[in-house]
Amino acid sequence: MEYRFSFYLAPSRAGVEPYCAGSSTHQFESIELARKAAQKAASHPNMGALFVEIASVDASVKERWIDKVNGWERA
Repeated sequence: MEYRFSFYLAPSRAGVEPYCAGSSTHQFESIELARKAAQKAASHPNMGALFVEIASVDASVKERWIDKVNGWERA
């Protein structure tokens, strides 16, 4: 199934919403594999995403994962 990853960065100042730094679409056999790939990409030091949204192209899946100190947490 195809999944779209959207990576959101923390705002540069208070009162500003996080913004989408980019998105991409990838093919995965399962949502679990898609989650692992999205979280790994979002955790890369050059990315530093605050959270990542994962959505299937057919709209049957839509998840938001937030980067917490102890790992990723579903919002």
